[in-house]
Formats: sequence, C-alpha cells, structure tokens
Amino acid sequence: NETIMTNLALIRKILKDADLVAENIPVGSKSKTPCGLLYLRGVTNESLVAEVRRRLKRIDVEYIFSSADIEMLIEDSTFLPMPHILKTERPDRAASMLAEGKVVVIVQGSPFVLILPTTAADLVEASEDNYVRVPEANFMKAVRLFGIFLSLFLPASFVAVALYHHEVF
Repeated sequence: NETIMTNLALIRKILKDADLVAENIPVGSKSKTPCGLLYLRGVTNESLVAEVRRRLKRIDVEYIFSSADIEMLIEDSTFLPMPHILKTERPDRAASMLAEGKVVVIVQGSPFVLILPTTAADLVEASEDNYVRVPEANFMKAVRLFGIFLSLFLPASFVAVALYHHEVF
C-alpha cells in the first residue's frame, strides 16, 4: 500500500528545497518495481549518487518485493554485522539525512526507506534527537555510547575476574 509518490510527498513536505532530486529507477527484470533515488543537488557528492544509481541499475533479479531486497543486493560485503545502510519509516529522519548529504532510496510497496551511506554516528543518533536542545541530544548520545561500552566490556570483565582473579571478590 506504500506508494513512492506518497512517501516522496511526505519528504518534500518537510524538506522544501528546489534542489531535491527524485529519479525513478525500475528494478527487477519482470516486476519493474519502481524505486526512487533521492538526493540534494549541490549538497550530496555526485560520485556517491552515481555509485548508488549504478548499483540500482546493476541489480539482476526478476522480482523485488521490499526495500530489504534492495538492501541485500546493493551492499558490498555482509561479513561485518554493522549495517552499511540505515532504514527508517520516518519522513523527518529521511529529510534530515538528505540535508546532511546522504542518498535516500524509496521502494514501491515498502514503508522503509534506505539511507546510505551510514556511519557509526548515524547508528547512535535517535530520530528524537532533532526535537530537543543540542546539549540534551549530546548527553543522550553520550549515555547511549556509555551503554554500548558497558554492554561490550562489563560481561567480559566479570568473566575475567570470576575465572582468573578470585581474590577480587
């Protein structure tokens, strides 16, 4: 039920910029699923846009059903568990990422849009951070980073102390 035009209209309603470019690229040899490639002319790196366009046109499958299919087919390597492409259902997040120079891919029939490329800072940022004061947003990011640090090192430290350094207890 999710159409490209509806999602594009939601993004255009938030990001009122004449330089917002939306290209239609059909993907899938039989399905010809419409995909929208969005970027801001003059803000987004042209080589990034060309690379995403090339990867979308290079997809050689018969049917595309969702943005997850596109994500799996355009990413380089799936060896690392860290995502290379950010997914969101929120048009405000997509618009803010476009303003930062990212590329957005909308797929017909999918509520999720793909934002690429993704950095580690994008993964720590929550979409609600745009609606609070900057010091508060930075504090929440620091708390998230501290939580990531604790979840990575606290269990390993406990195992190391429990198995090898009994006298600490």
